Amino acid sequence: MKFNLTDAENSQKLLEIELPYETYTEAFEKQLSKIMPTVKLPGFRVGKAPRDMVRKEFKHKLSVQALEETINEAISKAIKESGVVPLNIPMVKDVVFEDDKPITFKVYVDVYPSVELKNYKGFDFEREIRVVTEDDINEVLENLREQHAIWEVAPEGTEVKEGDRVVIDFVGKKNGEVFEGGSANNHTLEIGSNTFIPGFESGIIGMKKGETKDIVVTFPENYHAADLAGQEVTFSVTVNEIKNKKLPDLNDEFATTVDPNVENLEKLIETIRKDIMDETEIVNKENFYDILIKKLVEENPFDLPQSMIDEQSRNLADRAIKNYCRAYGIDPKTLNFDPDKIKDQYKEQAILQTKGAILLNAIAEKENIAVTDEDLDKKIAEYAEALKMKPEEYRDLAIKNGTISTIKNNVLVDKIYDFLCSVNNITDKTITLKELREREQVK
Repeated sequence: MKFNLTDAENSQKLLEIELPYETYTEAFEKQLSKIMPTVKLPGFRVGKAPRDMVRKEFKHKLSVQALEETINEAISKAIKESGVVPLNIPMVKDVVFEDDKPITFKVYVDVYPSVELKNYKGFDFEREIRVVTEDDINEVLENLREQHAIWEVAPEGTEVKEGDRVVIDFVGKKNGEVFEGGSANNHTLEIGSNTFIPGFESGIIGMKKGETKDIVVTFPENYHAADLAGQEVTFSVTVNEIKNKKLPDLNDEFATTVDPNVENLEKLIETIRKDIMDETEIVNKENFYDILIKKLVEENPFDLPQSMIDEQSRNLADRAIKNYCRAYGIDPKTLNFDPDKIKDQYKEQAILQTKGAILLNAIAEKENIAVTDEDLDKKIAEYAEALKMKPEEYRDLAIKNGTISTIKNNVLVDKIYDFLCSVNNITDKTITLKELREREQVK
């Protein structure tokens, strides 16, 4: 066997292999000998047919098997001798197979990308730090009041207003005919929730208990039911009950209702402040981490094998499908959606994430950044405290469910992140949630 190893594009190695024809004939005869005892041909007992007759009868099948065996064994041998470490199953191309001539073919092998670190120090960055304001805390308190609101039946003669909760009967008709899915009895609806077709909820405003009214609305052009998209329909709506929302007062009683672990309103506010600050710190770090990764990828270009891109794209698509199903209470199995159908949507994200991970590992190796036992113990203690567990109990659980390696990797990424922050020039700029929202609205 002869082979030649060269570099190919996109982090691949090319093996050009040549085999003596005799290698194939030996494999063919071996396959033939293997089936001889079990072959039954007309006029002969099982296993007693002449070898030449069996060879002729099964020539095509045995030829395919022998050639496949010959090529696979040659690939394994060439990979071992060349020292190439494949990421997955090699791809065979351009097989030339003719009687009594050497067999030639090409093998493309995806390998782990070779990275030459050039630039990862001395860059100038502006890092946005989202600060926690009293408005943030007040917003959380108002949301909690909304969640613990009491609904009181409105007095007779009360008109429906924005924010009320109503119980209604409705019948929807298109061109005078009742349409499927357009009717319900004793349906509870909060006015202003925007859960119905535009114009439906606003049409109920001003109605009184016992009143019936026709409300004309037009379904959106992009409505999921094609027979209703863009169509005008009439809903006959009857109000059975009106309830007004009563928000609880902000006092110590409210605080202990929201969180039995706090003593009073002051303690609840302290807890809210700490939770927001912890969450904000994580968001700030993740946002700047993304900026660092993008810069590293821009400054240190290298190619990825297509198999790596495909795998990460598929993982991201699969995760997106599962998150969607979780959000809407759908069993992923019933959805029966193939991630391969949407994986191309995640290609750019997959490339960035994969290249980023490879570059971080390269930096860790070059700068001798590693996770010590002390580092891991500290992180485990943090997680254990958050779950009110003993560190040794949490460690045993992490080992048992296989997450200990993930924890260790997270610690390593944090250490690399801290290192990169120390070797680059970072200017912090504070921004409030209000300013952030205003900026997003402009976009």
